Amino acid sequence: LGDYGHFTDSGDFCCEGNIFAEFKSLSSKANITPRQHKISEWGGEQGENDIVRACHYSGAFAKIYKPLGLSLPSNDNFRSLLVALSTRLINRYLITTVVQCSPNPCLSSSGIWYNIAKPFVWHRKK
Repeated sequence: LGDYGHFTDSGDFCCEGNIFAEFKSLSSKANITPRQHKISEWGGEQGENDIVRACHYSGAFAKIYKPLGLSLPSNDNFRSLLVALSTRLINRYLITTVVQCSPNPCLSSSGIWYNIAKPFVWHRKK
């Protein structure tokens, strides 16, 4: 969460740094804490034995164990940080949301899923 970087020609994300490390280097005392989210199945139900079925728009799904959702905050302090970094991080992308899953020997799906976006204040026309 908070990694920023660019995409290579092959489409892989290349991490160049982390926004939380940048925040510390600015010596700011503002509170920028990631938000935690409960991950549940459709209808808000937690699955049996802490297993949740994550559905894909294609209709397929993966069973994940004890998922934890984290996202970047959406407050004035965080927006100010994005603006402060905008001149250095032009046209970079930012990992804004992460779902972490604990390993479970009974399941084949574990690991991390994430969402990447380009903050508007980092966008520049080439």
